[in-house]
Amino acid sequence: MIVFSGLSHATYPAVVPLQGDGEIIALVRAVNEMEINAGTAASKSENTKIRNFGELMVKRRRQSLSQIMALSEKNKIAFIETEMVRLLREKSSRELASIELLSDKAFDISYTDLMITDLTEVLVQMDRDFIPSVKNMKLKIQLKLLRFFVARHLKKARKIRESFK
Repeated sequence: MIVFSGLSHATYPAVVPLQGDGEIIALVRAVNEMEINAGTAASKSENTKIRNFGELMVKRRRQSLSQIMALSEKNKIAFIETEMVRLLREKSSRELASIELLSDKAFDISYTDLMITDLTEVLVQMDRDFIPSVKNMKLKIQLKLLRFFVARHLKKARKIRESFK
């Protein structure tokens, strides 16, 4: 089961079953793409820590995306683009749009808060849903590696956020 706390109950049911490795790999691809977009958005900041954080996210998520694409092809795991994947992408687009017009410190604070929230949600979903549900062992290993980097990104985001206080 997976819960997307950022999606309202009106637009998406709170808990739905995953549709196997194909949906999991599609969700992981979407998460990587979302973090690439979020990392790119950080280039707007005048804060060096935030720009560096964004560059790191882009670099790591591009590597992960490349690995996921290769794993999918090699192991013949087709991406299953479900409604959940679509809604996750829409949620990410809305969140980035909500901070796009902000500037200076307001952008920096909102950006880091958004990253902390989203990265926390990703970790919860990986621990509770993705990793325990995946059947392909190579995909499971890749998810555990991704989880490691997401946790590191979350720690960095929290540290940056603390520097604003």
